[in-house]
Amino acid sequence: MKPFRAHGKLLITGEYIILHGAQALALPTKKRSQELEIKKIHNDEIQWQAFNNKNELWFEATIDLRQMEILKTNNKAMALKTQEILRYIKDERPSLFSTGLNFTTVMNFSPEWGLGSSSTFISLLSQWSHISHFLLQKKFFGGSGYDVACSRSIGPLLFKLENGSPIIQDITWSPSFKKNLTFVYLGSKANTQNAIHHFKQKELRNPDTVVKEINSLTESFVNATNLESFQNLMDRHEDLISSVLGIPPIKNERFSDFRGSIKSLGAWGGDFILVASFQDPDDYFRGKGYKLIFKWDDLF
Repeated sequence: MKPFRAHGKLLITGEYIILHGAQALALPTKKRSQELEIKKIHNDEIQWQAFNNKNELWFEATIDLRQMEILKTNNKAMALKTQEILRYIKDERPSLFSTGLNFTTVMNFSPEWGLGSSSTFISLLSQWSHISHFLLQKKFFGGSGYDVACSRSIGPLLFKLENGSPIIQDITWSPSFKKNLTFVYLGSKANTQNAIHHFKQKELRNPDTVVKEINSLTESFVNATNLESFQNLMDRHEDLISSVLGIPPIKNERFSDFRGSIKSLGAWGGDFILVASFQDPDDYFRGKGYKLIFKWDDLF
């Protein structure tokens, strides 16, 4: 069987407010993805082995095929989630479980980076089972679903929710100044589910106004023709989300002396930042201890 493949993701605009129906710009990381290969085996087990970008076995589990009970694992929490999802798929598609199965996943990014180890996992199982990836994502992980949309997209997309349903528009977005854009991993994977939970506890003042502002910013991001205007948009977006969350922008907290613009991507406080600058920022961030630095062509 040919391996299934799913792209990672980065959310460029609309973080948090996407849950209120704002239109967001998202990018599938076509050069950072996860693959799944499935083989039939001659026993009553489901065997799962997951390898990271260093070809290290980072997760494994063995589940009884008939009772769907976990027999052994090196990560109980992940095994329980895998068991839960596979039980659901078995109920919906019992013919897929007529024999033992070996699942092997390989990703060319670290699960710690926040590029979508969960969303690519869901997407891969969706491709195999022919159950909607949006349904699986909503049922087992929550969130807007932009990440699973990216997992199958061939390029940049605009994403929004209307009455809880995803509206996706494929676009062409390859800014002329992309060589001036850098993506830096902050070294502390943000827990998206926790971030969403905390955001939902907040009362969003004037949600319609905030959604309109994000929609306008997203459109301007896509249409920006030069680096300076793009930097201004990044700064405006950071200020808006900062006022909504009551959290200082990441540049103010960690990089106040940096000459350029910095924007958090996704859940604030971890994962990646987008850096826009006229000068190459690599030495600056390496000097601050950040070693995982990516250019546009490294990801897209």
